[in-house]
Amino acid sequence: MPIATIENADLAHILTVMKREQVVSGKRQAQVEACMLTFEDGACGSLSLTRDLTGLTYVRRECSVFENTTVPIPDIDRVLSILKVHGPQVHVSYGEGKVVFKSGRKQTTLQVSDEAKAFSHSPESVRAFHEKSCGLAERINGVQKTYTDRNGTFIPACATFTADAADLYAALRCDAIGNQRLNRFVFEFDNEGQNSDIKVIVGDPMYGLTETKISTVGKPAHNASGKVLKMAFDGGLDYLFKHKQGSCEVFFFDFTHEEQGYRFGVLFNDRSWAFQAGVL
Repeated sequence: MPIATIENADLAHILTVMKREQVVSGKRQAQVEACMLTFEDGACGSLSLTRDLTGLTYVRRECSVFENTTVPIPDIDRVLSILKVHGPQVHVSYGEGKVVFKSGRKQTTLQVSDEAKAFSHSPESVRAFHEKSCGLAERINGVQKTYTDRNGTFIPACATFTADAADLYAALRCDAIGNQRLNRFVFEFDNEGQNSDIKVIVGDPMYGLTETKISTVGKPAHNASGKVLKMAFDGGLDYLFKHKQGSCEVFFFDFTHEEQGYRFGVLFNDRSWAFQAGVL
């Protein structure tokens, strides 16, 4: 009996976003190669830090869950290739070190283990890396827009705004103008308080620097930092937003007093979220 039935496109979406692709030195690379899929409470979700520990991503999709369990996926690309040959709805079974994907008359069995390496050149297992990811995730509250430090102190977001994910992707993707792909995304709040204008700045003036003013959705943007903010991030944010639609809540934390720069957070309307450390 399967542990869950999920739309093929939804499972592919989870795994594609979890890879957190980015371009470094002109080459596209996945920041996550393996992950754990958690089936529980009517949803399939996955949580993982990125390879360099600067990013954290949680992606979820609703599905029919018949047994709450966690399934190791030691090679995301391999499972994505499996899904390409299956039908629109996939039944997932797991047991005895094997995960089975079934649709119609087709069934694919894949040997898996949570002791497999999280990355090809890493001594950490998929399970250990997942547990490390869960530890950091407990500190982040995307709904309340707070971060809890090691001392248990709640740190509120220094700036927030709500926008359409497609609009943000349209701004971030301009990093590719002239085939630059610098993987550097700057968010600028031009004044403190309510109604702050927000710009996304990407690119180099030599090849084309693009500034995009972001239109907010619902309540206006809020900058509580008491200063003009200009925050730079990498981590492939353009690829992150490429796969998302609808409104999303974006928030930032200020750790400059600890010489740790800023942190970027986003909560999507499907309850997925992502976190990214800033460029120092």
